[in-house]
Amino acid sequence: MQQSPIARHVSDVVIPTLVKGMALPDSLPAEVDLGDSGENSAERLARGGKIRAHDRMRATSMRAHFEAMEQEVQWPPLTSDLEDPGVEDS
Repeated sequence: MQQSPIARHVSDVVIPTLVKGMALPDSLPAEVDLGDSGENSAERLARGGKIRAHDRMRATSMRAHFEAMEQEVQWPPLTSDLEDPGVEDS
C-alpha cells in the first residue's frame, strides 16, 4: 500500500517548510542504512532507497497487531493496600 499523495505532500513539503522555512522534496532518500557498514555519508545516501519507514514496517506491524489480538486479555493485579492520593485521612 502506497502513501497517499496528501501524506507524501505533508511529509515532503508542508512539515519541512514549517520547520526549516523551505522544502526540498526528494532531496534525501527516505531509506538510508544507519548500520556500521564502513561507508561514508555520501556513499550511504547514494545507495539510499525510496521506501519510507512506515511502509517498510507495515507488514511487521500488522503481524504484531494480529498476534496481539489473538492473545487472551491480561489485567494487572489489583491490590487493596494502595492509598488513593485524592483522599485525605481524617
